[in-house]
Amino acid sequence: GRVVLEVRLDEAGRVKSLRVAESSGYAPFDDSALATVQYWLFTPARSAGRAVPCTIRVPVRFAIRAE
Repeated sequence: GRVVLEVRLDEAGRVKSLRVAESSGYAPFDDSALATVQYWLFTPARSAGRAVPCTIRVPVRFAIRAE
């Protein structure tokens, strides 16, 4: 499955808010992506040499493996 999250970042690259932009169609995948990405730290965006807040889209892929 694949979930795409819309993530708002502050000037330090920390997640300020996030939402599902494109659902996998399976709520547990969507919920797991939200719960995980909220703790990620990103490299801050820059404008004119200064770190700035921004919004990005983050794809999260899930694969189910048979043992």
